Amino acid sequence: MGKKLRTYLTIFVSALSMLILFFTFNTTKVAAANYNTGDLLSGFEISDGKASHATGDNVGVTFDWDATNKNLQNGDTWTIELPGTLKVRDPGTEFPLLDDSGNEIGKVTLNSDNTITVLFSNIEGKNDYTGSINIQTGIGVGKDAVVGDNTVTFPTITGDQDDNLNISVSTNNMTKKGTIGKDADGNAIITWQLLVNRNELNWNTINVHDHITDPNIEYVKGSVKVYKASWTSPGYYQKDSKLSTPKDYSINESDDGFDLSINNNGANQMYAILFTTKITDADKATDGTKFKNKATIDWTGSGNGEPGSDSASGSVTGGNNSGNGEGNIKGSVILQKNSASSENTPLQNAVYNLYNDKNEIVQSNLTTDQYGQINVTGLAAGNYYFKEVTPPSGYQQNNNEIHFSITGQTTEPIHVQAKDEPVGVKLGSLAIEKLDSETRDYLQGAEFDIIDENGKVVAHVATDENGSAYAYNLPVGTYTIHETKAPAGYIPGGDIKVTITEDNLTPEIISVENDLEAGGEGDYSVTLQKFDSENGTVGVPGAEYTLYDINGNELTTIATNEDGFLKVENMLPGTYYFVETKAPDGFNLNPQKIWFTINNDGTNLGTLVTSDDPIGSDKEDEDNNNTDEDNNDGDGIIVDPDDNDNDGNNNIDEGEDPLKPEPPYEGKDDDSATYLPQTGAQKGALISVIGLLILTSVIYFKRRKA
Repeated sequence: MGKKLRTYLTIFVSALSMLILFFTFNTTKVAAANYNTGDLLSGFEISDGKASHATGDNVGVTFDWDATNKNLQNGDTWTIELPGTLKVRDPGTEFPLLDDSGNEIGKVTLNSDNTITVLFSNIEGKNDYTGSINIQTGIGVGKDAVVGDNTVTFPTITGDQDDNLNISVSTNNMTKKGTIGKDADGNAIITWQLLVNRNELNWNTINVHDHITDPNIEYVKGSVKVYKASWTSPGYYQKDSKLSTPKDYSINESDDGFDLSINNNGANQMYAILFTTKITDADKATDGTKFKNKATIDWTGSGNGEPGSDSASGSVTGGNNSGNGEGNIKGSVILQKNSASSENTPLQNAVYNLYNDKNEIVQSNLTTDQYGQINVTGLAAGNYYFKEVTPPSGYQQNNNEIHFSITGQTTEPIHVQAKDEPVGVKLGSLAIEKLDSETRDYLQGAEFDIIDENGKVVAHVATDENGSAYAYNLPVGTYTIHETKAPAGYIPGGDIKVTITEDNLTPEIISVENDLEAGGEGDYSVTLQKFDSENGTVGVPGAEYTLYDINGNELTTIATNEDGFLKVENMLPGTYYFVETKAPDGFNLNPQKIWFTINNDGTNLGTLVTSDDPIGSDKEDEDNNNTDEDNNDGDGIIVDPDDNDNDGNNNIDEGEDPLKPEPPYEGKDDDSATYLPQTGAQKGALISVIGLLILTSVIYFKRRKA
């Protein structure tokens, strides 16, 4: 080889080497990371609030996730495998994962292989995402679940976590269940499933009547299918054979439903009846709207059997699944507007503005639909109120503010009501809000008498979960608002007089403040905070505690506020204890006494901390056949459409709150802790070294030959 050729070859190889080195060292991600269940799951709970589920129910589940120091990249996926006690009911269901600003950072999908996948997007450049995925529709009872208590287990970052799922089976003669889906044309529909003669009694003739009364759905003529059915295991049945008309049964259809008659001939036979309704507004299939309907049956007995009748109400809620990063769940509110003179008459075209607690307009010109409803979604945690700006035609404007709170902990819609008086009717209304005098928290459970000028009680009202109460149909005059019952732990407020005039039939909302009851005449105070035992950072409101002295004398009763705090002022030195006397909804009562001592020198106690176990939690447990839900013709196992919708310790923490485990999660302590490697981020160093060696070898052998 000539000297000039060797020179050119050396230059070429060197340039090629530099090019390869550039690309290999700049390859920092060659594959998306695939995370398994326990890699990101920091906690979970069955979160729909039901004490028991029928086998056909949706099971609401909330998954908390933590990707701190995982360096998530676009295209990374996280797969959550469901245990056999749960199953995906609606494969293909998708909803977005949002950050605090409402930007989509991923998509959540329910899959037919009984998994949930999260595909992350628009997430690079930040390594400390945490959040929750709230799934209230699309997951049901799995084939491994049995009647009674079931332990549902998921692996998490800090180890396995359990929750309890209780399964019940109805003994009613008929049950009804609905499932939201789509027809062949993509229309939103509900497939209703009736189980008739569930107890397999020897009836002769069975008559089934189902007529739609819910204004949000329409009966689909020709959709009725009738099957003989039998039980395969508690809570599960199968369709044995399809019946035909008029041979096996007769049916009369109308625009709103059907009347059906089966000649049972005294057989101990159960029947499954399926039919379809169309959802009139497709948006309501996904915004949390609840669809309801009722069916009735009557029968003639066989032999000495007596005739009888029964009914079953069914309901199904439009999907309201959500996912979030940064731990802030967006909430929603539904306002229902009716006539004050005819409570069941919805009012269309009432216009409202929505305000936050700074009196800033959040949304304007919100108008009630034909059902008298306004539905607002995507609301961050905080206090809000509606105020009417334009009444419906023929009605007087109501100036009352309609207050509510979004907690940031659930996607379950808040429901509020409003009413207007007809034009020409000289009747008014009063709106009352109950507040803690210091914290300004809304208080539930206060009761009031509305007393007219003659001393007659014309109305008795109580504040709801939004701290509001309303009295309607009040003639012009002066009224006294007298508090007959204060919220637990509060001193009743004084009487308030208010006047309704022809020029002002709806006075501005009346605020009634309550002071907490005092525990003594001393100079000290004690504070207690109540937590959810399954999530040590979530305060539990509405827990009532009674304070006792060392001799067991009852001093006062007080309830935790929205952040789980209660405070007793004016304490004297001495030894005391708290006992929980009423648990919040969805939690078990904690019977332990919480002792504490106030010294003569007034040593600062800090904050007493305690927790409650959610009903059905793993801590409560420590203390104390294939399914096919397709609506297609033919045989198959169907989930029973039963409707269940009728519907301490002595330690004193010195100001320290319980916290979630903070990363790193591997290792026994901070010194030995390690992180699992990020599987999706790979440096190309090894490839670079190999490439460099190959190039060096080529140059070497070329020079040897020369």
